[in-house]
Amino acid sequence: MLPTSAVDEMGRLAQSNPLIVEVKTAKEQKVYASVAGFIPGISMCMPYWMMKNLGIVESEPVRVRAVTLPTVTSIKLQPHATEFSDLPESASFIKNGLVRLAVVAQGDTIFLSDENHKFYFDVLEVKPQPVSAVVGDQHEMTLEVTPPVQISETERAKAKQATSEAKALKRKEAAAAQEKEKEKEKEKEQEKEKEKVVSKPAAAPTAAPTAASGEKAVQKETNKCWICAKRIGLLGIKCRCGYVFCSKHRYPDQHSCSFDYKDKNYRPINLVKVVGNKGLQNR
Repeated sequence: MLPTSAVDEMGRLAQSNPLIVEVKTAKEQKVYASVAGFIPGISMCMPYWMMKNLGIVESEPVRVRAVTLPTVTSIKLQPHATEFSDLPESASFIKNGLVRLAVVAQGDTIFLSDENHKFYFDVLEVKPQPVSAVVGDQHEMTLEVTPPVQISETERAKAKQATSEAKALKRKEAAAAQEKEKEKEKEKEQEKEKEKVVSKPAAAPTAAPTAASGEKAVQKETNKCWICAKRIGLLGIKCRCGYVFCSKHRYPDQHSCSFDYKDKNYRPINLVKVVGNKGLQNR
């Protein structure tokens, strides 16, 4: 199926019916096929077996051009399945399938089917040219079918083992890729943790620090504890030594308080004793 955008161009370049095109990949792999119809958009649609012959996947670009091919006179096929030998009227099945296919190329693997049967065939030989068209009722076409491909049990077991090993290798590679991703994530988390540790302020000493000259240090940030640098805002407790502390380090023994409560010059607060007036209470 070709995009509708190719209708005018294909109609101008080729007059054959059905319309036959050459599909070529970037690696110069090519197949020939008839155009079954047109679909909207800019993409084309082709059978899976044809994509397999080209060695391409979905969405891979290809080049398409209209061609004119001679009519096939002789073809030699080899079925893949041994069940084809038991098919009644096998020649009629192949000829009808080739007419629907419209074009065959030597060396390709083709897929033929009807309502009840589906078979793959290797195209061993095509005449008069390696690529020829199958047009209309091919009664004059010479058809030769070789015996089906015989696969021994040993070869079948080897193929099965190779497939299993390939699948196991893919699983192993996927697991290794996942482990690498996990390691990368772990390294990123460790780097983030290191950055956090570096960005944290250094813990203050347990004793109130002093200036390098021996003079008493001045606390500039009164919204942080002088010992642990914890942010305390307006809830800080100012000690008599002149520094502001958090609730944990507010006690003198927790910050090596330098204030001498036994100093001679220290004058405690004079507490005033309040005595009630009994005369006023009796009134």
